[in-house]
Amino acid sequence: MLLVLLLGAGCTRHEVGGQTLARVNGDPITTDDLALEVAALPPGPNQPSRAALLQALIDRKLLAQDARARGEARAADFVRLERRWREQALATRDMAIVSAEATDRGGATDRAAAVLASHRAALRAAADIVVAPGAGLNPGS
Repeated sequence: MLLVLLLGAGCTRHEVGGQTLARVNGDPITTDDLALEVAALPPGPNQPSRAALLQALIDRKLLAQDARARGEARAADFVRLERRWREQALATRDMAIVSAEATDRGGATDRAAAVLASHRAALRAAADIVVAPGAGLNPGS
């Protein structure tokens, strides 16, 4: 049974990630989820309404729930894509934090870039990296 409960503008309790705006089969959609969607929009004058974004989140959650129910979340190609997305998101977040820390310490943009390069070099030096023969990458680079 499909249950979508839309809560009014006053909303009630807070979930991890903000106030609950809707529930789709028990899964919450929060104000933080909606804010993330707004932040991902390209700049421009033709922005969708809050209601349209919330409906898109509800529809996406329904499709994701259906895919999980059919076992798609365990498919090998999806697992590889999910791992890539997570690694990319974490790497982007790490670079943003390191860059912000460098800038907060009075560094300019070029200083932040140097700090990021140094950070990557330090991570590589501390890591155990094994590159398969014939992979086309020099492990020392």
